[in-house]
Parts: sequence; C-alpha cells; structure tokens
Amino acid sequence: MQITRKHIFRINDMNLITVLNECIIGHKRRMKKVCLEVPAFLGDGCVIEARNVGAYFSVGNNSIIKRTAKIGRYTTIGAFCNIGATSVEHNIYFSNSVVFQKGELPWCALKIKMDENNKIETKLREDIEIGNDVWIGDNVIVLEGSLIGDGCIILPGTVVKGNVEPYSIVEGNPAKVIGKRFDEEIIRKMQEIKWWEYSEKNLNFIQKNTDNILQIFDEILNIKDKQKFTPVRLEFNSAVNEITLCGKENLLLYKI
Repeated sequence: MQITRKHIFRINDMNLITVLNECIIGHKRRMKKVCLEVPAFLGDGCVIEARNVGAYFSVGNNSIIKRTAKIGRYTTIGAFCNIGATSVEHNIYFSNSVVFQKGELPWCALKIKMDENNKIETKLREDIEIGNDVWIGDNVIVLEGSLIGDGCIILPGTVVKGNVEPYSIVEGNPAKVIGKRFDEEIIRKMQEIKWWEYSEKNLNFIQKNTDNILQIFDEILNIKDKQKFTPVRLEFNSAVNEITLCGKENLLLYKI
C-alpha cells in the first residue's frame, strides 16, 4: 500500500500514525497485512513490511524494513537502515543461482530447461524479530533471521547477523557486543517488570522518580493500581488498499 504524501491518520482528533511523506506499507504479494499499534511515526521514503509493530514506533527517512515478523514497543529505527537484508548463501556454485532453484520463477522458466533432479531446493527466508525499547542507529543493516533482544542499542553503521542478547550495545561489521546498558541486576529487573506493558499513567510515575532506578522498579512492582497498556491497532491491507481499526468488529477507516 503506497501513501504518496504527508498524512496524519486520526480518530476523533486523536493522532494515530504520522507519515512524513511518501512511504510503502505492506506488499500485495509478500506481506498483504501489516498491523501497527498506535501512535507511530514513519519517515519519508520508508518501506514497512513487518507483520506486527508495537506502539510508539518511529522509523527514519529512507529505511527499508522487510522479512520482519515483529517489532516491539518503544523502538526507534534510524534513517537509511536496511532491516531484512538477504544473507549470502555459501553452498551454491553460481552467483546467479536463482535460475537453478525449484519453484515458480516465470521470468526465467523459458530461458533454462533443467532436469528437476538437478535443481537446488529453495531456502525459505527467515523472519527477523526486534524487541521492545530498542534503538537502532542510522545506516544499520540487519540480516534475515536475526533476533534483537529487548533494550538493545545498535550503533550507526553496524551489520547484525544472528542473535543479540537483551540490553546489549553492539557495533561494527560484523556486529560485536561492546558493552551493556545496565549491570546484570538492573537488566534482570528490566526483564522482570517489562515496563512497556504498562499504561502511560504508570510510565509518568517512572519519569518523575529517576534518581534510583532499582527503587523505582520495586515501587512499580508494588503499585496497587497498575494498569496494562491497552493497544489500539490499525491493519493495513495491501490486497484491497484499506486501513481498518482492529477490534471485535473491524472498522474501515481509510480506503487508499
């Protein structure tokens, strides 16, 4: 689904998703449906092919996100990133091996006639998962099949392949862990509390009490009126170019 100009999707004067300028959400063949929690900010020229995207998501200009199953809440992706880049396969004999693969490839089917027994089995592309509270800098490449844990920081220009442990700080090509955001006790508390699951009211409490982070966690765990975050989800359907509000009954909001 292509959005060709700056647009702010609203419900009853409440901003849901801000699109800075032209962007593409979903794909008619690869990923027909994309579900975004709101609010979200999408930069100019970005491509979003992620099945589920959490609330308070932000992506910079000209970033491409493909082959992604999930992006968590409060995650920021910088500009000119390539999430879902294809890895190089090392078990092939020819650089343009696509013409020798099994499967429907109508554009090359008439060029080369090969015995089915000699064709190479196509390898299924592996999806990416990105956790909550992740910061990804500009010009980062994340190769297919990677898993980035909660709270990670990926420094600009990094190339990620494989799994990144929660709250790691990684840098370089290939990516290497250069540190952790917090010490092990705080990381354990972070993973226990999962603050991104709480309402904005509880998060305001965190902002007002930032002197002793461990004390904050203890107090949050003991809050009597803890409230879970209630997500509002929009579904972008590229097959019919419709945007619906997900719920007990899907409500059609926009027809692109």
